[in-house]
Amino acid sequence: MGIGSRLLSFAESTFAGSRHVYLCVSSFNPRALALYERHGYVKVGDLPDFIADGYSEFLLCKRLG
Repeated sequence: MGIGSRLLSFAESTFAGSRHVYLCVSSFNPRALALYERHGYVKVGDLPDFIADGYSEFLLCKRLG
């Protein structure tokens, strides 16, 4: 497991009592998006031009409990 996977596992364990966990990832960061998808996150929203013009922020969700 790489550093990103370990950090993500730690964050998920911190919110273990929650039903869902949400996060945003920039469309210009495909490696981060792939990491989250490998860990079971799915896209539930798209925020175009939210941070940078011409790019989207993808809202991702994972059910924990």
